[in-house]
Amino acid sequence: MYTALKPCKLCGNKYFIGDIVNVDLLTKQEIESLIKKKYLAYGCDENTNDNTDDKRTQEQGITAVPVINKDGSSTVELSNEEIAEVFTVLQLSDSKKAMQIVSEITNINELLLLKETVCKKDVKTFVINHYNEIAKTQGFGESR
Repeated sequence: MYTALKPCKLCGNKYFIGDIVNVDLLTKQEIESLIKKKYLAYGCDENTNDNTDDKRTQEQGITAVPVINKDGSSTVELSNEEIAEVFTVLQLSDSKKAMQIVSEITNINELLLLKETVCKKDVKTFVINHYNEIAKTQGFGESR
């Protein structure tokens, strides 16, 4: 069993952090390359995890945030500063200011959380477009 450590698209399937990845169509070399690049981890689930990663992320101020969308749910890891930035965007009544903040975000996980939580239509459209730009440059493909 393999678990996604970063958002990725493999064999036409999108995976987010924590998702179980189907590697049946990948070669051994492709799997090893994805592990080396830290996109996949072997055997990481609640039954085999010794919680050392959890302790490390707590010490570094990293929080796992659940993201629920029409395709199911996943978890993204964000720093306390990134979480604060998401809440700032969500609370702003000034759409132009919110979009300015979003335009400076390059963390795909932060943009994914914003994409699923922003309600203001103009800001949501901007977030989706910016998410797609960043996803494309980081090799994740586009989202709707």
